[in-house]
Amino acid sequence: METFNRLLDWLYFGVITPLFRAVGWVLSLVFIRPLAWLHTPIWLHVALLGALTAVLSLQIRHVLGVDEKVAKFNAMFAEKRRRQQNLQFIPDKYSREALYRVTDDELNHDFNTYLANHYARYVTVYLLPV
Repeated sequence: METFNRLLDWLYFGVITPLFRAVGWVLSLVFIRPLAWLHTPIWLHVALLGALTAVLSLQIRHVLGVDEKVAKFNAMFAEKRRRQQNLQFIPDKYSREALYRVTDDELNHDFNTYLANHYARYVTVYLLPV
């Protein structure tokens, strides 16, 4: 376990921290320093950086194809739900209930998986640029 903790410490202090410092330095050099040299007010800094962050979020959303994935899931879910409604035509009550329970569990699993992926994509899209 100690070796694993050393590996994680090296990863955090040797790779992640220097990487974020370098990225922060470059972003400061590219975005903040020129605005400071132009003596723009702080509120304008915040507004411009917010606009750039929003544009970057929209670009990431487009690259990841979030809207297409949502539409694809909605179509698949509606089709499965429609097929589940056909179970009402099964004459045997116990068979119908068993099949309904199985398909309902499948729909719940699909929806929970979709929600997990959906929120992971939204975290990536909206928090990564920040």
